[in-house]
Amino acid sequence: RQDLTFRVFKIYLDSKGINYNESNFYENYNFKTLDGLFNFLAYALSDQFDISIKVAKFAGNDKRSEFLYRKEFGGCCLLKTIDDVISYIESSVNVVRSYFDGKPQRRDEFLLDKDSVREAWINACVHNDYSTHLGPSIYLYADHLEVFSYGNALKNITKEKFLKGISSPINPELAKICMRLEYVEESGKGINTIVGKYGEEVFEFEDTYLQVNIPYNKKALLDESGTVNGTVNGTVNKTEKSVLE
Repeated sequence: RQDLTFRVFKIYLDSKGINYNESNFYENYNFKTLDGLFNFLAYALSDQFDISIKVAKFAGNDKRSEFLYRKEFGGCCLLKTIDDVISYIESSVNVVRSYFDGKPQRRDEFLLDKDSVREAWINACVHNDYSTHLGPSIYLYADHLEVFSYGNALKNITKEKFLKGISSPINPELAKICMRLEYVEESGKGINTIVGKYGEEVFEFEDTYLQVNIPYNKKALLDESGTVNGTVNGTVNKTEKSVLE
C-alpha cells in the first residue's frame, strides 16, 4: 500500500522531543525500498496500518470453553494500537482489591502484574512475524491471561539466552524505533521482569509462535470471607469459582 501518511507516528516523535526533517523523513526511518516504494515498516507505523489485533475472552481455562467476546484494535499506527490495548487491559481487565487487613496501610491486590503484562504485550507487538498478515493477540481465561504472537523467537538464539533477556529481533528496524521511543530496552529488562515475577515456565515456545501465560492473582478476586467477589469485567462463573477454590 503506497497511500501512507504518518500523522500519528510524528505525534509520538514530537512527544519524545525527537526532531525529524520532512525532506529526508522516509530515508531516516528506512521506510522505503531501493525502488522507492513504502515497505512494511512504513506500513506498520502509518495511519493506515489495519492488521487486526484483538483481545478475546473465554469462560474457562482454554479455547475449548465458551467464547464470551472479542474486542478489535488497529486501523492506525502500530504504536497507538499497542497503547490502546495496554490502556484497555489496565482499565477494564486488571481489577484491584484494596483492603487494610488490620493494618494502617492499605494493601492493593491486582489481578495482574501490570509491568509484566506491558512488557509481554510490547514484545509480542514488536517481535511478531507480520509476514503472516496476522497480528499478536491477548486471550483472557478464567485463571490466566495469554499473550500470543507469531514467529519463532528461538530461530537465531537459544532458549537459555532468550530467558536471560538476550534477544534476536524478528523486526530489527521496528525494534530500533521502539527502543528510541522508550517502548523497549536493549538491556532485555522486559523478559527479566516477567521471569522475575512469574518464572520461566510462563513462556511457551513453538516453531511458529510464542505464548506467554500470565496467571491471575487469586487474592484480587476474593472478598474478606475468602469467596469469589468478582473477576474480569465484573463477571463470575462456575469455572472461575472452581479454579480459585
